[in-house]
This record gives sequence, structure tokens and C-alpha cells, in this order.
Amino acid sequence: MPVTRRLLLLAAAGLASGCVPDPLINGGPSQPFSPTPTAPVQAPEAAAAARWTATLRELTSTITAASEVWDDPGPLPAWAEAVRIQCNAHLDHLLAADPLNPQELEFEAVPTETPTVTNRQSAERAVAELAAEGVALHRTGTQVAGSQPMRLLHASLAMSAAGLPRFTVPPAPSAAAPIRFQETRLQPSLRLALEHVVALQQGVEKALTRFEDEPERAAARMRLSRVRELRNQLRAGIRGGSAGQEVAYAMPNDMSDASGARAALAVLELRVLEALARLVTADEADGPRHWMDAALDQVPAVQAWGGALPHWPGWVEP
Repeated sequence: MPVTRRLLLLAAAGLASGCVPDPLINGGPSQPFSPTPTAPVQAPEAAAAARWTATLRELTSTITAASEVWDDPGPLPAWAEAVRIQCNAHLDHLLAADPLNPQELEFEAVPTETPTVTNRQSAERAVAELAAEGVALHRTGTQVAGSQPMRLLHASLAMSAAGLPRFTVPPAPSAAAPIRFQETRLQPSLRLALEHVVALQQGVEKALTRFEDEPERAAARMRLSRVRELRNQLRAGIRGGSAGQEVAYAMPNDMSDASGARAALAVLELRVLEALARLVTADEADGPRHWMDAALDQVPAVQAWGGALPHWPGWVEP
């Protein structure tokens, strides 16, 4: 049968009505759909922390360059290099869309104006001022953080800032870094902190039998008094008694001489700092502010025995 023009027109009409959906019936868009992706928005506290950290990194570069012509730069060049590396580690997290998963999209940090550095004294003064600014900034971040991991991230930054002016003990790399973790509760955190504080107390008592230098012995006696005060604060917060912590804890080394005692105390003090950071994270009411004070006070205690803060103090190595 020959194909006529009428048959072709009928076939075309059938295809149009039976195979192609009518956009008016199915609600399709009248114009081509071209979505515009919504850019991620960085949390204000993370953005402020990133700007502060970028400013600190710029200051370390300024100190490195300026110190080349100083007669006595002291420990500042080595300190500046160590802090610059730490700043990079911090920015890897703070410039990420998710600071707890830094492999995602990054933001751009805009540093503020770098303080002027003309000599060693002005450099140390600039660091001290920026450190104080950072402690205040990161404390605020701790208080407004929406989760325990983010609270610990900002608390860690505050502790890092508090340790900056100790130029003879620059920060050191470690495997610890911010990650997500299961939320912890106050009471078990108090008990854990008490155990670490009692271990530190025993370490200081043993160190007193190893130190021969009187200024060092006096420092240990003063530290022992403060450790006992902290122990009593922790005991007061524990419900149902604090049994189980009054044992003889193993020391980090045999503490056979003054050098070994100092090394052991540095480790024990750092463990207390980590436990206090967990309390900042775990406490549910006004406690974070109180335990943040204790954690910040713990920073110079670590450094006093020659202990370097890790890049992320308060976070425990996996």
C-alpha cells in the first residue's frame, strides 16, 4: 500500500499525542531550569578564628624576616617557624566548610593588619598582645559552639594562644587533630580528670625527692599546693564519692634524677590539660566557663617543666 501524505500526517499526530508528554498537564517549567548552587556559609566564629590565625601567621613571617638583622634574636626565629607550621595546621581546619572534616571546600582567609616589628622587644610585645586577643576570641567561640567537638576545637585554639608568649617552648606537631566524637558526660569526665590530677600529685611529690636546686624545689612545692586545690575542686563536683582514684599510678619514666622528673611532670601536666579540656567539652551548664579557666591555667604548668604544647592541645592522639 502506497504511503500517502494523509497517512504521514496522521502518524505524526499520533506520535505527538501518545509519546510526548504535554508540559502544561505535567507541570513542567515554562523556561529551561538552570539552578545556581548555594555557596556554603562559614560559621562566624570559625571565620573570626581563621582571620586571627592568618594574622598570627603573618606576624611569624615578619619576625622571621626582621630577626635576621638583630644582634640577639634569642629563641624567636625557631619559635616563629614552629608557630607558622602550627598556624598552617589550624587553618587547614578553620578554612574548611566543615572544620571537623578539612578535606572539603575551603574558604579564603583575610588577615588583619600585621603589627609592626622593629626589634626583639617589640616582637615579643606584639605576640603577647595578639595572644591575649586570641584567648578572648577563642573563649567566645567555645561558649557559642553548637556541638562538643566544635567546643573543644575552640578551647584548643584558646589554649594554643595562651601558650604563645613562652618563646623557649614552641608548639610541636602531634597526630592529634579535631574530629567528630561521641558526646561525653560530666560525671565520668570529672572522675577521669581526678585520676589524672592525683597521678600528677604523686609525680610532683616524687619529683621533690629528686630536685636538688632550691628554686626548682620551691616551684615544685608551690605546684603541689595548686594541684591539691584542683584535686579538691574535682572531688567537690563528683556525685556519689570519688572512690577508685586513691592508688599508686605508674609514672611516665622512673624519675631517677632531676631531668627524668622534669620530663615526667611535663607529660603528667599535659594529661591533666587534656582531661580539663574534656571537662570544658562535657559540662552542660556554666561549667565550660569555669573549666576553661582551669584549662588555661594548666598551659603554663605544662610549659614550666619544658613540655611543648601539641598543635591541638586538648585533643588526644588516636
